[in-house]
Amino acid sequence: MQVCVLGSGSSGNSTVVKIGPRSVLIDAGFGPRAVARRLEGTGVTLNDIDAVLLTHLDRDHFNPSWFTTLLKRRINVYCHKRHERHIYRHRATTVAGADARSLHNAGLLHRFNDQPFFVQHGLGAARVRVTPVRLAHDRTGTVGFRLDAATGRLGFATDLGRVPQRMIDLFANVDV
Repeated sequence: MQVCVLGSGSSGNSTVVKIGPRSVLIDAGFGPRAVARRLEGTGVTLNDIDAVLLTHLDRDHFNPSWFTTLLKRRINVYCHKRHERHIYRHRATTVAGADARSLHNAGLLHRFNDQPFFVQHGLGAARVRVTPVRLAHDRTGTVGFRLDAATGRLGFATDLGRVPQRMIDLFANVDV
């Protein structure tokens, strides 16, 4: 498992996690072209991304310009049920007009709750178990993740209001 923070700040947040030959993007706060540029030299391209895990839907964590790319490349998007209505409020920024409803209709938008789940599609033998943890941030909060794969274990959290004990417990014994 390899991790590269592509950017973290008010202008955008995105982290790529390479698991075997495939990858997961945590947050998509930069547009697809900016992410493609930031991926240069990492050994990962947009074609290698199978899924996007969303911590929350603030604009610096999800850029609506992704809708068309997600649909075209058949990239799965995972959104906590508390944030689902917020992703539907984001409007397409391209002429093609792809949006959350387009992703839903294509079977690419997946809602998760507080229970562990597995990332679908292309990761094949590199199965990734994702355990979410809800965290304080704003009215709807944010979600941290523990990713477990044969190649490693990662704890990921952002925009923490405070560090709760349940996150510390979940992130115990991770590699990163």
